[in-house]
Amino acid sequence: MDQLLTRCDVVVMDLRSFGAENQGSAHELELLTSRGALSRTVLLVDHRTDLVLLHSILGSGDHGGATLLEAKNGDLDEALSALAAASAMIPTAPRK
Repeated sequence: MDQLLTRCDVVVMDLRSFGAENQGSAHELELLTSRGALSRTVLLVDHRTDLVLLHSILGSGDHGGATLLEAKNGDLDEALSALAAASAMIPTAPRK
């Protein structure tokens, strides 16, 4: 994951239906937080996402600087459109 974070411009996580049973995703969120990568992270959530748990992991009321997108109505096309729109909102760092 460290190598991926140094090479990527944007991190996208699908957290629709995220909850306590998703320990792998929780671990990845903790890594993103500890590596300071949330400012270039897009988190896709929906009405099933446990936002209380998500905020407790990110440790901040502003999503730790991550862009939070809500996919409404469980529509995959809408979710993909939201992700495409978010890609324009994330500042990219110059490559080294």
